[in-house]
Amino acid sequence: ETNSIKYEPTDVLRIWTEENRQWLSLSAVYRKTTDNIRVTVIPFYMGQSQDHAHSFYWWRYCTRLENLSKEISCVLREREWKIMTCTGKMDVIRGKGILSMEPVLSRLARAFQYSSRISLTTPSGQMWGSFKMERESGRIFEVKVPPFVLLSDQPPVNSSNIDDLPPTFT
Repeated sequence: ETNSIKYEPTDVLRIWTEENRQWLSLSAVYRKTTDNIRVTVIPFYMGQSQDHAHSFYWWRYCTRLENLSKEISCVLREREWKIMTCTGKMDVIRGKGILSMEPVLSRLARAFQYSSRISLTTPSGQMWGSFKMERESGRIFEVKVPPFVLLSDQPPVNSSNIDDLPPTFT
């Protein structure tokens, strides 16, 4: 006989889950593997905000880097994002590391995950890019980020505080 407790969902939880199913399922997952580093990106449309005469469309995107090599460690040194709106305007964002960090992907810490946000002045766009990585040997290599689509025709995840956020590219 086991002493485990069985948990059953309440009616309130069942109803909430049914009403929020659209937010709980992933609509798009983008993956690409380069030199045994797998990059996964999941974008989420957050909603729209107004600033005087301009509209801003907001997305959050979660990015995960995984070291598929069992032996070789590497450090994320730089990032480059290319952002294109549906009207063809392109921005390139470059920087050191991620969020002021240079994460190490090793046998002990095989993955690094973060999320960021982006706003566009158009209702859709596309992002892609790369990470510059450095192996223990000092060899620098580039890991590609797969192109992913930013669509605003999806229902927003939670737009209640979007108006408080400044326009940004990360």
